[in-house]
Amino acid sequence: MWGNATGAAYPEWSDKLIINDTLGLNLVDYCVGIDTGLSSGDGHKPSGRYRSANTMVLMGLASDMQHMVAIDEYFDSNDGRAVPKTEPEIVDEMAQYGLGAYRIRIYIDCADIGFKDNFVRHCKDKRIYNVTVGQSTKLPIEARVQFSRQMMTWGEYLVCGKCKNLIREIGN
Repeated sequence: MWGNATGAAYPEWSDKLIINDTLGLNLVDYCVGIDTGLSSGDGHKPSGRYRSANTMVLMGLASDMQHMVAIDEYFDSNDGRAVPKTEPEIVDEMAQYGLGAYRIRIYIDCADIGFKDNFVRHCKDKRIYNVTVGQSTKLPIEARVQFSRQMMTWGEYLVCGKCKNLIREIGN
């Protein structure tokens, strides 16, 4: 569905789902979703540039159990960079970004062989013990997109305004 020129993947998306802050939502649970663009899609890393961006989104669940909020994001792309970041540099940045204050479940959805193991090892090396790295979902991408679309339709999928890259990608 990504890069589909015939229509938006999220036609339910609107600016009404963007919020300025999360103060009134009483967030009670957190998770992080990571998707990397290190491989060619088949798990093998090409020499030279990576194909796409590396992203991480910190999500919160409101105490009413009806609102899911994208609180913060990490976004990195090697496009236009004279010296591309390496996988260890990206793992180090992700492991330190937004993982400090909460007990967090992390879901890594990537085809990149070894990334998850490297991430877990790096967290242990840096003594980041408040994270639990779960198995990637076995749900097809279409089911995950449909779930997000339904949450958007109900006005229950919110995105904090500081997630500029996520807002741009969902809008496109």
